[in-house]
Amino acid sequence: MSGESVEVSTAPDRLAFHQRLGERARTSGAGAAVELLYRAVPDGLVLQGPAGHAVVPTGRLPGAADLLPEPLRGDGLSLVRPGADTAWAERTDAVVWLRLGLSRALLDACLTHLEQRTVQDAPLLRQQLVGGALADAATEQTEAESVLLVPGQEPAMLGDLHRRITAVDRRLLRLLGAFGFTAEGPGRTALLSELIADVYAGHHLAEPEAVQ
Repeated sequence: MSGESVEVSTAPDRLAFHQRLGERARTSGAGAAVELLYRAVPDGLVLQGPAGHAVVPTGRLPGAADLLPEPLRGDGLSLVRPGADTAWAERTDAVVWLRLGLSRALLDACLTHLEQRTVQDAPLLRQQLVGGALADAATEQTEAESVLLVPGQEPAMLGDLHRRITAVDRRLLRLLGAFGFTAEGPGRTALLSELIADVYAGHHLAEPEAVQ
């Protein structure tokens, strides 16, 4: 794995690293963010979810079967089921910060795409309903960050944040229409983000009424 290890032994260091992790996800994508995350994981170990799976930089566990679905490959990530001797089961909010960064990248993509699309010579971005939906998404993301800024969150609260991020992402994808689900669109990254949540939070999926 490239890059030097990151020391996060104190609470301020941990928060600064998690904020950096979220920004890396926003600007460079899931693969680069997971690569950064593993600079803070002890050598030879992987961050394992409650069901025994782990999302790792490709090559972190040589010889381990990659369980990542084919459509989600290509970002330098693998989904593996590590052995007990390689698992690191510490619960962390780092994954939520990572997903929040990916969600903000999705909002950025929406702003860019909708500014370029027009209806009656006016950008879709300026339509009241669209603007309101984008503002709501930004508010949800800010509220999630405010929770993460409080140290020592319980697993149940982190699970709730995963669900909220998933719900926001699904609403944003609807604003993008078909573009959100094309190979070059952001839907693939949103799906990868949900898979990461599923690995580390289990039953994270939003309730149906939350994504209407």
